[in-house]
Amino acid sequence: FEGNGYAYLVHSDGTVLLGSDSAQMAAGDSLFSALNGVQLSSDYNTRQIEIDFQLQKPGFLEYNDGSAEKYLLYIPMELNDWYLVTVVPSETIGDNTRALFHSTILVVVFIAVLFSAVLLLFLAVQLYNRRRLERIAYVDPVTGGHNKRRFEQIAAGYLRERKTPYVLIYSNIDRFKLLNDRFGREAGDEVLQKTQKIIVNSLERRETCGRLMADNFGILMHYSSMETLERRLLAINRQVSELMNRQKVRFGVVMSYGVYFPDDPDEDIITMMDKANLARRLIPQHSRRLSYAVYDEQIRRRMLREKELEDKMYAALLRHEFVV
Repeated sequence: FEGNGYAYLVHSDGTVLLGSDSAQMAAGDSLFSALNGVQLSSDYNTRQIEIDFQLQKPGFLEYNDGSAEKYLLYIPMELNDWYLVTVVPSETIGDNTRALFHSTILVVVFIAVLFSAVLLLFLAVQLYNRRRLERIAYVDPVTGGHNKRRFEQIAAGYLRERKTPYVLIYSNIDRFKLLNDRFGREAGDEVLQKTQKIIVNSLERRETCGRLMADNFGILMHYSSMETLERRLLAINRQVSELMNRQKVRFGVVMSYGVYFPDDPDEDIITMMDKANLARRLIPQHSRRLSYAVYDEQIRRRMLREKELEDKMYAALLRHEFVV
């Protein structure tokens, strides 16, 4: 426009950040304050322009600053709440140029709106896909709660940050296969869902649980005493028994627990759960009203001894030392 036009880079609060060579305002000036001192077109007022800036909306107006009629166009830049503000004296624009200018403004506004719509659609699709992937990765398809991976992830995080003692529990629904065979898979899945809910409802802050596989659940609880732990596990057992009674299950479906007390900060969560599961597998056949076993040094020695025997048997088999 023959050097008569100029532009500003303006923050959404109206502060001028940068102006072109012929600009009338300097960095730090307020665009809104400057517009308060001029005569705006009847369709606009300074308050409306401030609202547009806050909502990241483009706009166009005419005003008279006492020296000439001028056009002002403001467009959001989608970066740091910045606006590009362009000012052009109306006398430099001929009738044809004015029509083209208005058309250009409409096209720019349309493109800005279209770009915003496409961007919002893209973000919505990204959010949907991310949540879908998270559900596939972390949600158990049967219970709707945490799966093995998510449980191990959360439990490992709590153990790393622990300020109070924790206990890891590997739980199992005894005789669940009989229930599945007798009542069908759909009824079995319902029992798994409700068992997961019972365990979740028994948890306190910064405790977690998840279905590991089949009818096995992992639980991380705070530990204060064996008496408290037994009381909490008995409460879970009581609710599971009530659930089985409602399902008309009469063949002694109960929960059993393997208990492990983490004491090595460098031990990984998978090893700890393996030890809890080993303790569960060594529960006596006819246990008391609460079926649980704690992983201890005796179990560790037994595990090492069994491993040693397995290694010797495999070596003897290779040397054909077995005789029938």
